Amino acid sequence: MLVPGKRNGFTLIEVIVSITLAGVMLVALFGIFFNVRSTMQNQAQYSNDGEDGAVLLQAISRDISSAIYEKWNHKRFFFSVTKGIKHGKRVDSINFTTGSFYHHLSVKHARVYNVTYFGKADSDADSITLYRKEDVFADFENTTRGVSIPVLYNVQAFQIELSDDANTWQETWENKRLPRYVRISLTWIEGDKDAEFTSERKFVMQVSPGIFFR
Repeated sequence: MLVPGKRNGFTLIEVIVSITLAGVMLVALFGIFFNVRSTMQNQAQYSNDGEDGAVLLQAISRDISSAIYEKWNHKRFFFSVTKGIKHGKRVDSINFTTGSFYHHLSVKHARVYNVTYFGKADSDADSITLYRKEDVFADFENTTRGVSIPVLYNVQAFQIELSDDANTWQETWENKRLPRYVRISLTWIEGDKDAEFTSERKFVMQVSPGIFFR
Protein backbone atom coordinates (compact mmCIF):
# COMPACT_ATOMS: atom_id res chain seq x y z
CA MET A 1 0.00 0.00 0.00
CA LEU A 2 1.48 3.34 -1.02
CA VAL A 3 1.47 6.06 1.59
CA PRO A 4 1.08 9.59 0.20
CA GLY A 5 4.09 11.82 0.85
CA LYS A 6 6.54 8.92 1.35
CA ARG A 7 9.14 8.00 -1.24
CA ASN A 8 9.59 4.38 -2.28
CA GLY A 9 12.85 3.08 -3.82
CA PHE A 10 15.91 5.07 -4.85
CA THR A 11 16.33 8.04 -7.07
CA LEU A 12 18.40 7.84 -10.24
CA ILE A 13 21.16 9.96 -8.68
CA GLU A 14 21.40 7.63 -5.67
CA VAL A 15 21.66 4.60 -7.96
CA ILE A 16 24.40 6.24 -10.04
CA VAL A 17 26.36 7.24 -6.93
CA SER A 18 26.08 3.72 -5.50
CA ILE A 19 27.26 2.13 -8.76
CA THR A 20 30.16 4.57 -8.96
CA LEU A 21 31.28 3.86 -5.39
CA ALA A 22 30.99 0.13 -5.95
CA GLY A 23 33.08 0.44 -9.11
CA VAL A 24 35.81 2.39 -7.30
CA MET A 25 35.93 -0.21 -4.53
CA LEU A 26 36.13 -3.08 -7.02
CA VAL A 27 38.97 -1.40 -8.91
CA ALA A 28 40.89 -0.91 -5.65
CA LEU A 29 40.30 -4.50 -4.55
CA PHE A 30 41.35 -5.91 -7.91
CA GLY A 31 44.47 -3.72 -7.81
CA ILE A 32 45.43 -5.09 -4.40
CA PHE A 33 44.68 -8.65 -5.52
CA PHE A 34 46.85 -8.43 -8.63
CA ASN A 35 49.68 -6.77 -6.69
CA VAL A 36 49.62 -9.50 -4.03
CA ARG A 37 49.51 -12.19 -6.71
CA SER A 38 52.44 -10.57 -8.51
CA THR A 39 54.35 -10.50 -5.22
CA MET A 40 53.78 -14.21 -4.62
CA GLN A 41 54.81 -15.06 -8.18
CA ASN A 42 57.86 -12.84 -7.92
CA GLN A 43 58.90 -14.40 -4.62
CA ALA A 44 58.50 -17.89 -6.09
CA GLN A 45 61.16 -17.05 -8.67
CA TYR A 46 63.67 -16.52 -5.86
CA SER A 47 62.73 -19.64 -3.94
CA ASN A 48 65.16 -22.29 -5.21
CA ASP A 49 67.05 -24.94 -3.28
CA GLY A 50 68.70 -22.24 -1.20
CA GLU A 51 72.22 -23.22 -2.26
CA ASP A 52 72.94 -21.26 -5.43
CA GLY A 53 74.54 -18.04 -4.27
CA ALA A 54 75.72 -17.00 -7.73
CA VAL A 55 72.16 -17.04 -9.06
CA LEU A 56 71.00 -15.15 -5.98
CA LEU A 57 73.55 -12.39 -6.59
CA GLN A 58 72.18 -11.95 -10.10
CA ALA A 59 68.68 -11.60 -8.64
CA ILE A 60 69.86 -9.04 -6.05
CA SER A 61 71.60 -7.15 -8.83
CA ARG A 62 68.35 -6.96 -10.83
CA ASP A 63 66.47 -5.66 -7.81
CA ILE A 64 69.04 -2.97 -7.03
CA SER A 65 69.47 -1.88 -10.65
CA SER A 66 65.71 -1.13 -10.67
CA ALA A 67 65.82 0.83 -7.39
CA ILE A 68 63.76 4.03 -7.29
CA TYR A 69 64.27 7.02 -5.01
CA GLU A 70 62.38 10.30 -4.66
CA LYS A 71 63.76 12.67 -2.03
CA TRP A 72 60.43 14.47 -1.57
CA ASN A 73 58.67 11.20 -0.71
CA HIS A 74 61.29 9.35 1.34
CA LYS A 75 58.71 7.27 3.23
CA ARG A 76 57.66 5.50 0.04
CA PHE A 77 60.85 5.78 -2.00
CA PHE A 78 63.90 4.89 0.07
CA PHE A 79 67.28 3.15 0.07
CA SER A 80 69.11 2.15 3.26
CA VAL A 81 71.81 -0.31 4.33
CA THR A 82 72.48 -1.43 7.92
CA LYS A 83 75.63 -3.16 9.09
CA GLY A 84 75.00 -6.33 11.10
CA ILE A 85 76.87 -9.05 13.01
CA LYS A 86 75.28 -12.47 13.62
CA HIS A 87 77.13 -15.42 15.16
CA GLY A 88 80.27 -13.34 14.80
CA LYS A 89 79.72 -13.09 11.03
CA ARG A 90 79.20 -9.97 8.95
CA VAL A 91 75.58 -10.08 7.75
CA ASP A 92 74.20 -6.74 6.55
CA SER A 93 70.67 -5.83 5.55
CA ILE A 94 69.49 -3.70 2.64
CA ASN A 95 66.04 -2.15 2.33
CA PHE A 96 64.89 -0.22 -0.74
CA THR A 97 62.07 0.63 -3.12
CA THR A 98 62.25 -0.96 -6.54
CA GLY A 99 60.01 -1.23 -9.58
CA SER A 100 59.23 -3.51 -12.47
CA PHE A 101 57.33 -3.14 -15.70
CA TYR A 102 55.30 -5.91 -17.31
CA HIS A 103 54.28 -5.74 -20.96
CA HIS A 104 51.41 -7.87 -22.15
CA LEU A 105 49.62 -7.94 -25.47
CA SER A 106 46.70 -6.05 -24.01
CA VAL A 107 48.08 -4.14 -21.02
CA LYS A 108 51.20 -2.46 -19.66
CA HIS A 109 51.52 -2.83 -15.92
CA ALA A 110 54.00 -1.07 -13.60
CA ARG A 111 54.71 -2.05 -10.00
CA VAL A 112 56.49 -0.20 -7.22
CA TYR A 113 57.27 -2.23 -4.12
CA ASN A 114 59.63 -2.66 -1.18
CA VAL A 115 62.40 -5.28 -1.15
CA THR A 116 64.54 -6.21 1.86
CA TYR A 117 67.43 -8.67 2.07
CA PHE A 118 68.40 -9.67 5.61
CA GLY A 119 70.03 -12.52 7.49
CA LYS A 120 68.55 -14.49 10.35
CA ALA A 121 70.56 -16.64 12.76
CA ASP A 122 69.30 -20.22 13.00
CA SER A 123 68.31 -21.06 16.55
CA ASP A 124 69.56 -24.66 16.51
CA ALA A 125 72.91 -24.17 14.78
CA ASP A 126 75.74 -21.74 14.20
CA SER A 127 74.53 -20.78 10.74
CA ILE A 128 72.85 -17.92 8.95
CA THR A 129 69.97 -17.99 6.47
CA LEU A 130 69.53 -15.11 4.03
CA TYR A 131 65.95 -13.97 3.40
CA ARG A 132 64.27 -11.83 0.78
CA LYS A 133 61.16 -9.87 1.85
CA GLU A 134 58.80 -8.17 -0.55
CA ASP A 135 55.94 -5.83 0.30
CA VAL A 136 53.55 -4.37 -2.28
CA PHE A 137 52.98 -1.39 0.02
CA ALA A 138 56.34 0.39 0.17
CA ASP A 139 56.60 2.08 3.57
CA PHE A 140 59.96 2.90 5.17
CA GLU A 141 58.43 3.11 8.66
CA ASN A 142 56.80 -0.34 8.50
CA THR A 143 59.48 -3.05 8.28
CA THR A 144 57.46 -5.99 9.62
CA ARG A 145 54.97 -6.27 6.77
CA GLY A 146 55.51 -8.30 3.62
CA VAL A 147 56.26 -11.84 2.48
CA SER A 148 59.65 -13.29 3.51
CA ILE A 149 61.26 -16.37 1.97
CA PRO A 150 64.66 -18.01 2.57
CA VAL A 151 66.91 -17.60 -0.48
CA LEU A 152 70.27 -18.96 0.73
CA TYR A 153 71.35 -21.22 3.57
CA ASN A 154 74.72 -21.63 5.34
CA VAL A 155 75.68 -18.00 4.76
CA GLN A 156 79.09 -17.04 6.11
CA ALA A 157 79.08 -13.37 5.13
CA PHE A 158 76.77 -10.90 3.38
CA GLN A 159 78.54 -7.57 3.17
CA ILE A 160 77.26 -4.48 1.37
CA GLU A 161 79.42 -1.46 0.58
CA LEU A 162 78.37 1.77 -1.08
CA SER A 163 80.20 4.50 -2.94
CA ASP A 164 79.78 7.54 -5.15
CA ASP A 165 83.16 7.28 -6.88
CA ALA A 166 84.05 3.53 -6.68
CA ASN A 167 87.11 4.45 -4.60
CA THR A 168 85.84 5.38 -1.14
CA TRP A 169 83.35 2.87 0.25
CA GLN A 170 80.84 3.18 3.11
CA GLU A 171 79.45 0.35 5.23
CA THR A 172 76.08 1.96 5.97
CA TRP A 173 73.68 4.15 4.04
CA GLU A 174 70.91 6.26 5.47
CA ASN A 175 67.72 6.98 3.60
CA LYS A 176 68.98 10.07 1.75
CA ARG A 177 69.55 9.24 -1.92
CA LEU A 178 70.77 6.46 -4.19
CA PRO A 179 74.49 5.64 -4.16
CA ARG A 180 76.23 5.43 -7.51
CA TYR A 181 77.72 2.03 -6.79
CA VAL A 182 76.77 -0.91 -4.58
CA ARG A 183 79.27 -3.71 -3.98
CA ILE A 184 77.96 -6.99 -2.59
CA SER A 185 80.19 -9.71 -1.14
CA LEU A 186 78.48 -13.05 -0.50
CA THR A 187 80.16 -16.05 1.11
CA TRP A 188 78.39 -19.34 1.77
CA ILE A 189 79.06 -23.04 2.29
CA GLU A 190 78.01 -25.08 -0.71
CA GLY A 191 76.25 -28.34 0.06
CA ASP A 192 75.32 -29.79 3.45
CA LYS A 193 77.48 -28.15 6.11
CA ASP A 194 77.44 -31.43 8.12
CA ALA A 195 78.75 -33.47 5.18
CA GLU A 196 82.32 -34.76 5.11
CA PHE A 197 83.25 -32.62 2.11
CA THR A 198 82.03 -29.05 1.78
CA SER A 199 83.33 -26.03 -0.05
CA GLU A 200 83.15 -22.36 0.83
CA ARG A 201 82.36 -20.09 -2.08
CA LYS A 202 82.56 -16.33 -2.36
CA PHE A 203 81.27 -14.00 -5.05
CA VAL A 204 81.62 -10.24 -5.29
CA MET A 205 79.38 -8.16 -7.54
CA GLN A 206 79.16 -4.44 -8.22
CA VAL A 207 75.93 -2.85 -9.45
CA SER A 208 74.57 0.66 -9.99
CA PRO A 209 71.06 1.52 -8.70
CA GLY A 210 68.57 2.78 -11.19
CA ILE A 211 66.31 5.84 -10.95
CA PHE A 212 66.66 8.99 -8.85
CA PHE A 213 63.93 11.63 -9.02
CA ARG A 214 64.92 15.07 -7.79
